[in-house]
Amino acid sequence: MIYKVLPLALILSACSTPQRLPPPPNKPSVEIQVLEIKTQAAKQLKIAVNPPSLSIPDPKSALKTQSNNLWQLIVNDFRLPNTQHPNTTRAYRKFTKHPEYFKNIHDRATPYLFHIYTEVKRRNLPSELALLPVIESAFLPYAYSHGHAAGLWQIIPATGRGLGLTQNAWVDERRDILASTDAALTYLSQLNKRFKGDWLLTLAAYNAGMGTVARAIKRNKRKLRPTDFWSLDLPKETRNYVPKLLAVAQYLSHPRFLAALPELPNKPFFERIKLSQQADLAVLAQATHLSIEQIYQLNPSIKKWSTAPQKTQTILLPIGHTAKLRQYLDKRPQLIQFKKRTIRSGDTLSAIAKQNHMSLAALKQANGIKGHYLRVGKSLKIPQRSQPQAFYTHSDRQRPTTNLRLAKKHKYTIKSGDSLWRIARKYDVTVKKLAAWNQISRNKTLKPGKKLVVWVGKSGKSALQHTVRKGDSLDRISRKYRVSVSSLRKWNNLRRGGYIHLGQKLKILVKI
Repeated sequence: MIYKVLPLALILSACSTPQRLPPPPNKPSVEIQVLEIKTQAAKQLKIAVNPPSLSIPDPKSALKTQSNNLWQLIVNDFRLPNTQHPNTTRAYRKFTKHPEYFKNIHDRATPYLFHIYTEVKRRNLPSELALLPVIESAFLPYAYSHGHAAGLWQIIPATGRGLGLTQNAWVDERRDILASTDAALTYLSQLNKRFKGDWLLTLAAYNAGMGTVARAIKRNKRKLRPTDFWSLDLPKETRNYVPKLLAVAQYLSHPRFLAALPELPNKPFFERIKLSQQADLAVLAQATHLSIEQIYQLNPSIKKWSTAPQKTQTILLPIGHTAKLRQYLDKRPQLIQFKKRTIRSGDTLSAIAKQNHMSLAALKQANGIKGHYLRVGKSLKIPQRSQPQAFYTHSDRQRPTTNLRLAKKHKYTIKSGDSLWRIARKYDVTVKKLAAWNQISRNKTLKPGKKLVVWVGKSGKSALQHTVRKGDSLDRISRKYRVSVSSLRKWNNLRRGGYIHLGQKLKILVKI
C-alpha cells in the first residue's frame, strides 16, 4: 500500500532501537457469538486531553473485565508486543490529541466490527488485526488509493485476484464485507506462516509486500545485523505503518480513552439472505423499508443499480429486515423489472446494449448469451431500473457525483421565487441532477415550503499529492495515476511547455 485514505494523517519519524517489555500473563478466553453488531445511537464524545501527562499503557496489562462492550473484548484479547519505540510513542500521542477521530471510527466501524472480530477469533489470530481497517481505510468501505487498493482492507487488484476475489463489471469483492475480510485474514495468516509467527514482520509484509520484507531480512543477514522489524531498512510508509497499529492498541488500552468511546454491543449488526434472482437495489430498499444508502453500506461490492444477473447471491441486511424481504417476495416474487426487445434484421448485441445504456457483457449475462449471433424474431430481456440513475447513490456511475465520504445529503426548503435553476446554481450542481435526485421534471413549478434533496459535496474524487522525484515527467506521472496530462496541468495550474522540478508537490484527483 502506498497511500491510505485516512481523515487523520500520522507522520512518524525514523526508527530507533526499541525497548522490549516482559511477556504478558495468560489471558482468559473470551466467548463470543458468531454473527454481527446491532446499531446503537452514538453518544457525544467530550473529553479534555492533556497528552504530555498521559502515560502510554501496556495493552496486555489492561484490566481484564467481563464486558458486553465489543471494544473492551478486543482490548482484552490484545497479543502483539507492546514495544515502546519512538514511532509508536509519537503516533500514540498524536491520537491523544484527536479523540474525535476515534469517535468517527466508532460510527463507521459499527456495521462491520463484530463480524471482523468474530472471524479473527475463529482463526485464533491477535485481536489487533480486527483494528487493521482503522489504519487501512478508517473503516470506509469505498476507500480507494492511488495504488488502486480498495475496500476496508485496501486490497490491490492483483492480490485480490490471487485470493479469489471477483472483480468484474457487476461487483468488486475487495469491497465485499464477508469476502474481503475472509481474504485479508487468509492472506495475513499465510504471511505469518512465511515469517515464522512474527506478527510485526507479517504486518510489514501486508503493507509493503512479502518480497520487500524478505529482501530486507536477507540484507541484514549478510551484514550480520538483527532481522526483527525494528532493525530492517524498509520503506518509510512501512516503518510508520506497524507503529500506527500498535499505537491504536495503546490508545484503546487507556481506560480514559476507552471509556470515552460509545459502547459497541457484542451483538450482530447484519444477517445474510440468499437471493436466487437479480435484484434492483431500489426495490430491495422498498421491500425492506431501508434507505438506498443502508443497502449500499452493507453491500458496497455492488457496482451498479442492481445485483449481478446470476442465480444465487448473498445480500446483507440489518438484523430484522430479512423477514420483511421474505414477506415482500411472498406477494411480489420479482425484485427487478424487465422489458422485452424483439430482435430485428440488422440488430447487433453491441448496438442494443448501447441503446439501453448497458455494457455488452451485462446484456449477454442477463440473457445467458455466450456468442455474438442473434436470431431475428427472438426476444431479449432488458433489465430496467425502477428509479432514475441518481437515486442509486453509490453505484459506479453515481459515485462521481454522490460519494459516501465526500458528499452529504441536505434538505433544502423551497422559498418564494425559487426555481430549480436558481437552487442548482446556489449549490453548484446541474438542474438535471437536482431534478433526478428529487424525481421531478426539470420544468416543474416549485411550491414554497416543500423540501428538495440536494447532495452537497465535491465530485467523488480523492485528492492525492505526488512529490516530483528524479526522472519524473508529466507523462510518466499521468500514466502512474491513470489520468491525462491535460488534467495534471489543469489541477496544478501548469502552462503548456512549463517544467516541473524536484520536490514540487502536484495535486492529483483519482476516482474513488
